[in-house]
Amino acid sequence: MSDPVTATEQAAIGQYRGVRGVVETVLALFFYLLISIMFFGSRLPWTTHYIGGGNDPISFMWFLHWWPFAIAHGLNPFWTRYVWFPHGFDLAWATSVPTLAAIAAPFTILGNATLAFNVISVSAPGLAAWTTFLLARSIVKNTGAALVAGFIYGFSSYELGQLLGHLNLDVTFLVPLIVLLTLLRFREEVSRRTFVLLTALALFLEIGISTEIVATFCTLGAIVWAIFWYFTPDRERTALWQLALEFLGAACIAAFLSLPFIYYLIVGADTVPKEINSVTYYSADPLNFVLPTYMTWLGHRAAAPIVRHMTANLSEQGAYLGLPLIAILIAYLWRGELTRYKKALFISILLLTVASLGPKLHLDGLNTGIPLPWAVTSWLPLIKSALPIRFTQYVFLAAGIAVACWITEAKAASRLVRLVLAFLACVFLVPNPKAFGWTNFPLAPALPSNIAASALRKPANIIVLPFANHGPGMAWQLDTRMGFTQTGGYVGFTPRQAWRWPVVHDFMDGAPHGNFENDILAFCGTHRVDYILLAPQTPKPLAQAIMALGWPIIRHDGTGIVEVPPRRKLRYFYVQGDYWPSAHSRFSWIGRYARIATSGRSLRLIIKGSERPASLRPVRLTVKIGKKTTVYEVSDATRIVLTLKSGSTTTLKAAKIFRPVDVIHNKDYRHLSVTIALEALPHNPA
Repeated sequence: MSDPVTATEQAAIGQYRGVRGVVETVLALFFYLLISIMFFGSRLPWTTHYIGGGNDPISFMWFLHWWPFAIAHGLNPFWTRYVWFPHGFDLAWATSVPTLAAIAAPFTILGNATLAFNVISVSAPGLAAWTTFLLARSIVKNTGAALVAGFIYGFSSYELGQLLGHLNLDVTFLVPLIVLLTLLRFREEVSRRTFVLLTALALFLEIGISTEIVATFCTLGAIVWAIFWYFTPDRERTALWQLALEFLGAACIAAFLSLPFIYYLIVGADTVPKEINSVTYYSADPLNFVLPTYMTWLGHRAAAPIVRHMTANLSEQGAYLGLPLIAILIAYLWRGELTRYKKALFISILLLTVASLGPKLHLDGLNTGIPLPWAVTSWLPLIKSALPIRFTQYVFLAAGIAVACWITEAKAASRLVRLVLAFLACVFLVPNPKAFGWTNFPLAPALPSNIAASALRKPANIIVLPFANHGPGMAWQLDTRMGFTQTGGYVGFTPRQAWRWPVVHDFMDGAPHGNFENDILAFCGTHRVDYILLAPQTPKPLAQAIMALGWPIIRHDGTGIVEVPPRRKLRYFYVQGDYWPSAHSRFSWIGRYARIATSGRSLRLIIKGSERPASLRPVRLTVKIGKKTTVYEVSDATRIVLTLKSGSTTTLKAAKIFRPVDVIHNKDYRHLSVTIALEALPHNPA
């Protein structure tokens, strides 16, 4: 399958499999973990503070707590109603990290989720560096060179950025491990059965950490495989085909083991927004490869005037390689024998780098509009939503291997010099301690107390303001050990169906709009809300609008506990379906279908066609009020006025729709039919 192994290489292999190899392996692990603790883990205690900032880490703490909690209480761990109650949330579409929750369960149970989060976060760079060390040592048979490769990947700019709060993306130790298994199988140093089973296990565990990394690893890995296949001698291509089939078999086993997870991926697909994050916005800027950001200790101040213009946020600006590392990569390419595998490695690095630039070229924060190769993936499911900037983790892995090879290929006299230069490249990647501060937990005054507990009925469903990712709802649930459910929460994104409620937009904006009183009544009534908690950070306009409702309120430690009246006393109406309420007009557009429900009040429904383009033919509109169905022809001169009684349900179905060019919302090209207005009647006839 490969070239014969020389006696020297055999001796080196034996050295790294013997007692010395085991000792070096263990020492390397401790070495990397010690560096990681020195860089990131100096703040104590780990149970009351967490590394990073904002609400992303708190969401991961919630996930780490959720899985043991759900299993212990006999709940379905893949679907939770503790957030976005009563509909719940499909955790297969969240970054819910079940693998990490299982690994960290002892820390969660004996300490708390904050401790578990910190243990995983602080150890993640060290573990990634260690598995890369194992991979590099297997290739170059040189401990010093392998240690450098491990540092380049484990403490890369990509890793530093994700360490600010993305637990699913900073735990990357399985990626080099899978590559190592693949290399050992190619060399026939492990059996087919061992390779398939271990690779399947690694993929299964990675699915439980990050489906995004699994998708990008398999996609980009296939591209790299094709490159190496092209440069591999004919006698070894058959072995590469066999390796691909065995990897596919391992992937099938991993998918079979993950069937419950995959089932909920399919079930929850309709709740996911069409675009969670902009692929174009979260692409690497070529300048980022040579200019450090605030995450890097050396040179970030000098580069700040340029770096501040780059797209994405600090955690997603992880492309910085540094000039010494780039110089080493160029030297490795142009000096020495240009072997087949060296060519394949460098073309792989080049293509991975280009892929990380995304579908269109950004330069100094400006979208040049120049199309790039990654644009061809826009038609692929799932992978089209992967953020290209995150592909830099594979660039760093390949670069680390290249540096290790560059050190090792030198003659003994110059190897030390190269090792020193490689160490200098590592210095340029050293993190900036000020970028990795620790935050007190929780972010707001803790909810559980004798007064608060006595004020809340049990079980209670609550709206916490500030809302979703802006507020302390997830932290307060952790404080109370899941003592309440909430209509809201932050588990990655807001479900698509939640945006259909106008008051959700008000909560997110921090200010009331339109018919706020009716909208919040409808939301509380349909979502079985018992209380609204106004944390100290609640935007003043929103807090004032809620207090103006006149509902009972208890003040405690700066938090207002607002009791929602019983649902039978709430009077409201709401519209669901293809309906887009207007903030500037009485009339709002509907599309193919809309459903109007009333509770405790009667309405006047007005239907108009005057907003439709004059060139369009009249639309046939079917209106069903209770059991009575009527069909109308709605033209530009039509005005229909109907009365909707309290407790009734009305459906509107349009036979034809049109799509105006200028009505676009979050890439949602809306299909429209007619406009409607809803007015509350002064009396509520039975």
